[in-house]
Amino acid sequence: MAATCQFQRARTAETSYDRSTWRPAYRAERRGGSDIPAAVDAEMERLTEARCEAEEALIATSAPDLQAAVWKLQYARRRWAAFEEWPDDWWSSIMADLTRLAALPSIEFDAASWLTQFEAVGGGFIVKPEGVEICFMLHGHPPAAQQEAKRLFDIIDADAVKRAAVRDVVVANVANESGGAHGRA
Repeated sequence: MAATCQFQRARTAETSYDRSTWRPAYRAERRGGSDIPAAVDAEMERLTEARCEAEEALIATSAPDLQAAVWKLQYARRRWAAFEEWPDDWWSSIMADLTRLAALPSIEFDAASWLTQFEAVGGGFIVKPEGVEICFMLHGHPPAAQQEAKRLFDIIDADAVKRAAVRDVVVANVANESGGAHGRA
């Protein structure tokens, strides 16, 4: 509920500023007037970024019921209509909601999707010589994101096989980014 409220507040602030301030300045510029003031552009960018962050947190937050999961699916369809594909973390989150709400068994644990979802809500990892430490940051993240990070962390904390699969993905990603191989986690 908190993630939904935060998203609605951010979207309302962005839309209101766009209609009342940014769009009129843009139209004036297009008609040959002066450029959009830098402060107006900066505020629009700040509000858009706040909406995007709230949107990501909302999508990453588990839907409490089927209606909320369907809303997320419909919103994602509209949000990404101009793109060939939706972001993997959006698909993973929505499919996890639908699978959970339909009480369907998961086909298999997708460690890469889990890691994408976890990182989207403040989760991360530390690569050390002795292995990989998976952790999440509470400071600076909204409560809904903190709860989702904790929920995701609990999934692998309770299952050594899933935890090992995530560590393998982290090691592979780090090796791919650095162009070399690292020791096992």
